[in-house]
Amino acid sequence: MVMPSDILSVVHGILHLVVAGMTLSWGYINQVLQHVEVAKYLGIFIQNTLCFDRHVQDVTSRANSRLGFLKRNLKGVPSALKRTAYVSLVRSGLEYGAAVWDPFTHDQKRKVELVQNRAMRWICDLPPFDRSSISTLLKDTHLDTLESRRRDARLTLMFKVVHGHVAIAPGHLGLESADGRTRASHGHKFKERGSRKQQLKHSFVVRTVPEWNRLPASVAEAVSVDSFKAQLAAAHRP
Repeated sequence: MVMPSDILSVVHGILHLVVAGMTLSWGYINQVLQHVEVAKYLGIFIQNTLCFDRHVQDVTSRANSRLGFLKRNLKGVPSALKRTAYVSLVRSGLEYGAAVWDPFTHDQKRKVELVQNRAMRWICDLPPFDRSSISTLLKDTHLDTLESRRRDARLTLMFKVVHGHVAIAPGHLGLESADGRTRASHGHKFKERGSRKQQLKHSFVVRTVPEWNRLPASVAEAVSVDSFKAQLAAAHRP
């Protein structure tokens, strides 16, 4: 099974080269490998700028195609069945490896979220020009925004890194322990970084560490991944 940590390791390595402005030549059996602007690795399109525009375009295009297939073949079925089909066949594709490529530009986030917005109108049997609030539809169908789910996916991956559930150590990501535990906070905090370069500013580590540091001890020090997810959901519940 492909793990997000495998992709994260590769992206983190490329990130250092991009930020440093370095270009390296790689070889295989005495042959210099060709430089490309985008390459697909473990199902994710990785651009040499690490902006992930190509991947967002790919996943949203395929998700819209799957949603169209469901609309054509699931006519007149209960909303609960539509919801299950969407979650299983459409949303799962939108979220594959999303902890690594989590969109940060308004355009990228909008493209991904629009897929779910269309799905909500289909699930709730709304006419094309109905102006019902998407937030209300999400609440009625017991679904969260994709952006909030990607945030939770990043935090879950961080939990796995910190507690040794994946084959990548905190030091491999340049994470440095930080002092400052209080009665309400946890003992796994890391030093926060800042950067003016977009690639680093919105990378997994820089983006996730502040959110991770703010987690209460009951969440960050959970005894298992399943317990962490349950505690995290409770912490983010309105």
